[in-house]
Formats: sequence, structure tokens, C-alpha cells
Amino acid sequence: MTSKLTVIAFITIALLSGSCSNKYVPVRVAKLATTKKSVKVKKLTPPEIITVSDRIASKAADGRYYYDFQGHRYWRNFDDGKYYLITVATYSNPAFKPH
Repeated sequence: MTSKLTVIAFITIALLSGSCSNKYVPVRVAKLATTKKSVKVKKLTPPEIITVSDRIASKAADGRYYYDFQGHRYWRNFDDGKYYLITVATYSNPAFKPH
């Protein structure tokens, strides 16, 4: 009698532990997951001009002000006081050099 109860208890425990390990994913959730993966993510481009207070901007060794924003460095234009994303043209432009 005790051996039958032991066998039944063992089988019940085995079935319960086996059924708990299975993951059930409804069809609707599976479809949503596949459609979300196929959506293309639009890459954001940084703004070319930002306005920043000179108090929070950093000063380079040569006297120019710069501000790092979202992984990009912006340099101060001394003519209009705005910060521009660095390009090749800004290196030779006298507006980006301190007066």
C-alpha cells in the first residue's frame, strides 16, 4: 500500500514539475513579438545648432567654448553666441576662434 502511494506521489510530483517548466506563449503575443522586430528604428540625427549658457559650457585650452551633448561636441560661434556641431568648415572659420 505504501509503495503504491509512493509511486503515485512520485508520478504526481514529476508531472507537476514537468508541466511548470513548459512556457506557454499565446498566438497573439507571438504575432506581436514578430511584428515588433520587423519595424525599422529611425536613426536620430543630432541637431546642428544648440543654444547653451556659457556658464555650463567647458573652456578649451585655446580659449574656445565647447559643450558635449548626446555624444557630440558643439563649439561656440563667437559672432552669434550659438553652439554648432563641429565640421571641417568650423576649423578655418574665424567666428569659432576667440577674439
